[in-house]
Amino acid sequence: MAKKIVVITGSPRAKGNSNTIAAAFMSGAIAAGNEVEVFDTTKARLGGFGGTGSKEDQDRLDSLMKWADVMVLASPLYWKGFSAQIKLAIDSFAKFLSIEGKEQLSVKEAALIATGKSPDGFSFYPMVEEYKHIVEMLGLENKFTLLCPCLNGVGDVEKRPILLETAVKYGMEI
Repeated sequence: MAKKIVVITGSPRAKGNSNTIAAAFMSGAIAAGNEVEVFDTTKARLGGFGGTGSKEDQDRLDSLMKWADVMVLASPLYWKGFSAQIKLAIDSFAKFLSIEGKEQLSVKEAALIATGKSPDGFSFYPMVEEYKHIVEMLGLENKFTLLCPCLNGVGDVEKRPILLETAVKYGMEI
């Protein structure tokens, strides 16, 4: 059965590694017959929980969360956590924690795509733990976590085709 997927990106580099891997995931998901929408947090003006941002941008994110079956967070690793841009989107999910909010949330599954310069997966641990907390609090099922270390500069992911192949595979299997 085809799924509706929202991919929430958080890289300030349009052609950065996390966006490239997210695009590979999306190509697999679309090839498998799924419907995919992207919400680029770096172009949105979000205020986070209780903050002041663009009502239009926040309404679009909220409507995608009420539309999608699957939410994919795609972020570079900054200080062992999510980028500030994607963190604002995550903070706004607080509205879905109440009974009424959970009734509005159509997302039932989640996935994480994370890229970083770190040479090992250990540096991703705080981000992964935060992701697990988000999944648990929203009552979602984790579909996959794709950690991509050793990506030092823009385009480095192209030198590691296994990461792109894995992302396409995950997209086809979602």
